[in-house]
Amino acid sequence: MPSLRGVPPCPKGPPMMNKYGIGLVFGKFYPFHNGHKELIQRALDECGIVLALVLSNEKESIPAPVRTLWINRTMDDVRLITRYHEDNLPVDYGNPELDLAHSKEIVKGIGHLRPDFLYTSEEYGDRIAGHLSDILNKTVVHRYVEPTTQISATEIRENIPMNWHALPGPTREWFVKDVVVSGPESSGTTTLARALAKHYGTTWVPEFGRLYSEAVGPHYQWASEDFEHIAREHQRLAANLRSTCEAPLMIWDTNALATCMFHKLYLEQPPTDALIRYRDTQHPDLHIIADHSTVPFEQDGTRLFEENRNWQLKYLVDGVDFDAGTMVIGTHKRRMQIATATIGTILKWDLYEPEEAGKIARG
Repeated sequence: MPSLRGVPPCPKGPPMMNKYGIGLVFGKFYPFHNGHKELIQRALDECGIVLALVLSNEKESIPAPVRTLWINRTMDDVRLITRYHEDNLPVDYGNPELDLAHSKEIVKGIGHLRPDFLYTSEEYGDRIAGHLSDILNKTVVHRYVEPTTQISATEIRENIPMNWHALPGPTREWFVKDVVVSGPESSGTTTLARALAKHYGTTWVPEFGRLYSEAVGPHYQWASEDFEHIAREHQRLAANLRSTCEAPLMIWDTNALATCMFHKLYLEQPPTDALIRYRDTQHPDLHIIADHSTVPFEQDGTRLFEENRNWQLKYLVDGVDFDAGTMVIGTHKRRMQIATATIGTILKWDLYEPEEAGKIARG
């Protein structure tokens, strides 16, 4: 059959009205962003089935299954099939030989499916459609989609905070850095956590244990199950809030380490195995511990352990990974200065760039 290389992309204009055939969208999706979402949605609007193929490189920092999950969770359409395939060829979309080699990898990745349409927002889409037509011995029509989201994965990788708006919720979740603020009773941790969330314009996870304590009242007879419930619900609350972060940062007001500490204080017993599991599965990028020495103890009706604040501080310090912990002291202004300076050091992501062959890679 004649090759389709050299045939111009389909004209820009209204989409096809009848949903039939199989559409193909391929890419690295490194990371998956709103431009990719728009492209896949166009294919879903026009085709009966759409295959999104993630082409991955063995050296890339974000695993292909993670990128595949981003697509599934964002699009949530039963007509969408997602697969991933390892393609370790260098990236140069102006190289005809590499175009053909990548097309052969795409055919390996799509398995038994035979696409009728290829959807891209790139000039090279016509050439790839031509190669696919030759290899599959059937016509694959290139459907060019003019992007309304003018962003590339390369730009996002270079500055994630500045391009946060371009990422859908499931992708955001992967990039969010977790900062836990904890400290002894009445050490200003909630004030600091709220202030940090406001400073960065992001989500604050309230201390669920405090909410629970206020609900049951000061005369409640505590049991281990209460603390396990607190740890579980606090973690669930954080998970639910994660995709809504307006910045790649989520501030936790305490975590399961503090819940283990309060279990010891209230019941005079070591934490249960369940509590330890919650504690050991939480690995914040930064754990800020507020020193209590400059903060007068303030009784709010729920606090019981003023005389144990030194012990509480030691418990928290001993339980924090040294490389991921810092202590803040002094006035609230001074604490904010220390905290924001430290947070600034973790807002970076080491993302391996796709191998290039003569030009800048596109995501």
